[in-house]
Amino acid sequence: MAEQSSQWLQELRGNMRYQKPGHTKIYQEYEYVVTSAGVTIVGSVGEEACLELPAFLPLEEGELPVTALAPYAFYDHRELVQVKIPDSVSSLGDHCFYECRNLEELWLSDRIRDVEDGAFKNCERLSRVRIRMLCHRSSCIKGILREQNRRLELTLDHIWTGQEPVPRARLILPRYQLDYEANVEARIINQITYGSGIHYRECLTEADFDYREYDRCFEVAQMQDTPDTLIRLCVCRLAYPWQLLPERARAYREYLARNLRQVVEWACGRERMDVLEVLAGQGLLEKEEQVQEALDAAHASGKIPYISYLMEYRSRKMGGRAQEPGEGRCGRKGRFTL
Repeated sequence: MAEQSSQWLQELRGNMRYQKPGHTKIYQEYEYVVTSAGVTIVGSVGEEACLELPAFLPLEEGELPVTALAPYAFYDHRELVQVKIPDSVSSLGDHCFYECRNLEELWLSDRIRDVEDGAFKNCERLSRVRIRMLCHRSSCIKGILREQNRRLELTLDHIWTGQEPVPRARLILPRYQLDYEANVEARIINQITYGSGIHYRECLTEADFDYREYDRCFEVAQMQDTPDTLIRLCVCRLAYPWQLLPERARAYREYLARNLRQVVEWACGRERMDVLEVLAGQGLLEKEEQVQEALDAAHASGKIPYISYLMEYRSRKMGGRAQEPGEGRCGRKGRFTL
């Protein structure tokens, strides 16, 4: 049955491919057709894990821009881990990355107006998306989120502002799950939503996210999401504070301060030195007891680079020696010393 289904999809892909204008041609590993707008890539025989699509193809007709990916163009390319789509592309055909189950990271621009149905369906590992915001519109973001209910790290480079350095926002969109419950007496079906992710996605406007609404969602996230997601939310928002209001920044800092030991353990376990840098930069390691709590967590994790970072930070900021784990205020191992 599975083989028949796979064969049917291959035939469908082939039929859709040859419905494109003109005749398909080959350039290096890409199969393409030339249209009035430029080049549409309809397939690939490449096997690289990190794919960077060309913005132009040097053809007999001249150097033509790559403007679209055809339906099913990269269907079932399970070798793909990272894909970079050039700014020249404005359309992603339906199911163009369908069944790319190992795809983790996607780079593209907001010049993409159309993301057709199923473009990223069954991309189960897709967790990081980076978008060059050139036109200040969100249609490509909406197309991606339409089929992604899992947690997603979304990086937006706001090039349209013309500012240097380019303002960057890094947002965490938590996962959500929909369920349905039958109300027999009323003869209706009630939809139940688990997780705060649906609220974060509703903050997307025609141009960008409404960052004030996005930050307000943190109150809901604290009640519905895991510490893993909450730590990511706080760290990303504080590290890249695009349109972050002071009172909302304070809420993120307060969460990290209340859970400092857990945050440091999380950073050590995931090799995230940048988290310690955020803690230091946000003034969450200013007090000696805060540094000591962080050091205790780093010692418990056994991660030498993190212990060294905190020891050097303490020496640089406060001078003197940091206490050993388990050492009380009276001296080593809690013994009273003069």
